[in-house]
Amino acid sequence: MGECERGPLKKLTEAAQHWARPAKKPKAQALTVDDEFAEGLRKVGVRSAYIEAGREAPEAEPVEADFEVHEDAWESWLFFLSVSRQWVYVVMGNVMGSVAVRQCLNWPAIEALARMSGTPRNKWPGLCADLLVIEEAVLVAESENNKG
Repeated sequence: MGECERGPLKKLTEAAQHWARPAKKPKAQALTVDDEFAEGLRKVGVRSAYIEAGREAPEAEPVEADFEVHEDAWESWLFFLSVSRQWVYVVMGNVMGSVAVRQCLNWPAIEALARMSGTPRNKWPGLCADLLVIEEAVLVAESENNKG
């Protein structure tokens, strides 16, 4: 946590960028309609033509959605996921073309969540250092997403 070797912090940055890039998230996979599932569809009123069309659909290739987080950074990553709703957004643009953009994490709310979740106070400095790395990586990735 916090002041680690360059490798874990780099992995933490990459994990945050992976989390922030919606284009990198897995696409929905094709549904496989077997006999049991087809029977269930018939019971709820789905037409046979639709069920058969589902059976004939080509199976989608699985998309790799996993991303490795270094073991030394795992606790920080879990903490980030627990506070990942604490973003402050600002509205950019005019009335017709406004868009909300992440500005930063809501640090007072994060402190409150750390207290309420019972995170030991001696871990806060390391978690905050890692959370700053994650915050910056997410903001950079989102900025790159908005450009292209």
